[in-house]
Amino acid sequence: MRTDNLCRGCEAPLDEAKMALIKGRGNLAREIIQRHPALKEKVLARLGMSDLPEDDFYVGGDAMKDISYWDKKAEVASNFEKAGRFDESARQYEDIGLWSDAGRVRSKRQQVIREREIVLIKCSYCGSLNPQGTLKCSSCGGRI
Repeated sequence: MRTDNLCRGCEAPLDEAKMALIKGRGNLAREIIQRHPALKEKVLARLGMSDLPEDDFYVGGDAMKDISYWDKKAEVASNFEKAGRFDESARQYEDIGLWSDAGRVRSKRQQVIREREIVLIKCSYCGSLNPQGTLKCSSCGGRI
């Protein structure tokens, strides 16, 4: 057991090490909110804050685990959305309680654009264009 009051990892005095931990977790929480703005309310509620403070703030270990988990889930959901896997994306958003994002993604699934190519055939008698599959020319009545 150490009695020299130094951090095991960086050999800094424990007060400095604790301050580095506080700054690191607070900054990480800020970065997560910047990456996923929809998580802001959820993160603030977990931290018991109404708004992010300007200076450094403490984030407990359990709270940081929850916030990191939400960050990973939101990243996975975003990647699924980019890949066009809307159901999987919506489920990921639902798992972390982002219901409006889940609804937004599910509505994309219904907006599938269908394209259809129409091939036109030139009539050998009059030269007008007719859709493929027609037997007679719409202009002259000749056989196509």
